[in-house]
Amino acid sequence: MSRPFAATPRGLPLAWARILGAVRGRLAYRLARMDRRRADAALGKWLGEDEASRRAHLCRAAFISSGRAEAELSAVRGWSARRLCRRSSLEGWRHLVAAEERGRGVLILPLPSATWPLVPVAVGLYRGVVDLPPTTGGKQLMSWGAGLAPEPIFRPHDTLAAALARLGPGRRVLSPPFDPSFARSSDGGRLRPALAAAEAAREHDAPWVPMAAGPAPDGGFRLVVEPPIEPAGSPNEILRRAMDAIEQEARRRPETFPWWQIDPGEM
Repeated sequence: MSRPFAATPRGLPLAWARILGAVRGRLAYRLARMDRRRADAALGKWLGEDEASRRAHLCRAAFISSGRAEAELSAVRGWSARRLCRRSSLEGWRHLVAAEERGRGVLILPLPSATWPLVPVAVGLYRGVVDLPPTTGGKQLMSWGAGLAPEPIFRPHDTLAAALARLGPGRRVLSPPFDPSFARSSDGGRLRPALAAAEAAREHDAPWVPMAAGPAPDGGFRLVVEPPIEPAGSPNEILRRAMDAIEQEARRRPETFPWWQIDPGEM
């Protein structure tokens, strides 16, 4: 479940791709029993064990949303930059512009959803080149970006440390993806990339800018930029504020959250 750019014919109308993806999501909900149990356990920790009917509803909705989003991403990979921009709405963009105008560089934090790759694509098209650590699905994004614009919109790096070291005026680094359970994780390996990003934000005085991507009511896409996370305090405090932004997004749109990716024992 939640495979980036799941196979969907390029050129398929977006409305048809969404229908196909929703069907796939329903099938995954019925067949991917392990993922379904994991999602239900995470929702149980979040909602409470006595809300079984709501857990089931949200779990099914999340599978359908993920299937639909994967099909959308695969379908729009054949679009031109002009078409993608025309079908996308940007909200709160001033937050990103203001963060960049500080001249310290920015960390881009895609809030968890299956459509998160739209975040770095939009930033690359509208603001300039985005630095890609190897932990952010770089190969798929590089391939997509190469077909969108004549000039590169992504800059790959061999290591996360190399990407974070380049933070500075005019630089945009895509933060490694993580989820709220990392904040309470006892697994240092899982937590290390997120902490490294928080440490870099503090060292460079660079704001962390959360961004969400999802479907728009008009049939296109909606990208929302949240107020920046300030790089003040210890790395753990900065990371906690990033986790709060992710948890707030999960509460606003729980049906788009990849619950099966969260270890319920660490929530």
